Amino acid sequence: MKDLKDNRDLKILQTWDIPERQLSEDQELKCMEQEVLWLRLRFVVLRALSIAVSLVPKPQTNMQTMNNGEAVPVFPLEEVISELKEILQEVDLHPGSRAKLPFLGPPCSRLPGFLDGQHGVVLIAMLRVCHECHHLYYAAQDASSRDRWNSIQENLEMVTGILKGCTAECLGKLTTGSGEKTMFNGYVLEPLVLLVESCCCVILLAAVCCRFLQVLAGSRKAKKKNPGPPNEDIVPFREFLSSLKCSITALQSALKDVNIAQLSDELLELNIVELDNETKSSIVSEIWEKLQTSYKQSVKEISELLHHKVAFAKSLKI
Repeated sequence: MKDLKDNRDLKILQTWDIPERQLSEDQELKCMEQEVLWLRLRFVVLRALSIAVSLVPKPQTNMQTMNNGEAVPVFPLEEVISELKEILQEVDLHPGSRAKLPFLGPPCSRLPGFLDGQHGVVLIAMLRVCHECHHLYYAAQDASSRDRWNSIQENLEMVTGILKGCTAECLGKLTTGSGEKTMFNGYVLEPLVLLVESCCCVILLAAVCCRFLQVLAGSRKAKKKNPGPPNEDIVPFREFLSSLKCSITALQSALKDVNIAQLSDELLELNIVELDNETKSSIVSEIWEKLQTSYKQSVKEISELLHHKVAFAKSLKI
């Protein structure tokens, strides 16, 4: 990503503001660095998810990397968790993360919303849960496994608390009203998208953990000498699954109840005739209509995605 170049024309909109209020070269540089950080973050998240999925136990044991007749386990999540933490720390310390750009400057980075919503914390915590489950799958149930079960419970509680808080905040700001008129609040779209993405990542990682825990809790053991965990150790994960299903279902139900697609039709309802008369041009109304269409398409995709994820989440069991 070091070879990436910023081909955006950030000076296409002319302004007569004083130089101090115009986009500076330093701001352009920091804006570019923010976009690169966002791409790096997305890349690491996708790599972490793909690694987690690749760890799902196969019906037949892989005979490669054998040592005295037993497969040597590899735990790759630890490295990607460290890499994700480093990038999040770099984002948090970057001077452009909280910088305010000029009105006619480039759009704000998505990183502040990602940090404020603690979505990085959610991903790291859930990856740790997956990492610990992977360890328990191979390790015998001895005294050292108690720390891993405690770590799983603590991280699950953290994920549950953050997701509940983000869900409540989004639902509380889903609509806005003026008198008797209720409209979809466009400002909630970005945090809503980030929340839904985090929920999708959590569901995927929870599914991987379920596969490990199903083997541990069932009659099929990873190793014959592994007696499996006591029932009370799996209870926190079952409670987490129940809470996760409730949160996602509540979010989906809320979108249905407020008829989000219909409300988005009224999002930017304006007196177009008056607007055209004032501007002597139809370009303003065209811009509003395109923006309105964009909101409608976004909320439609969110609703469809939630529908499938709710069905998948309900299928997760131990």
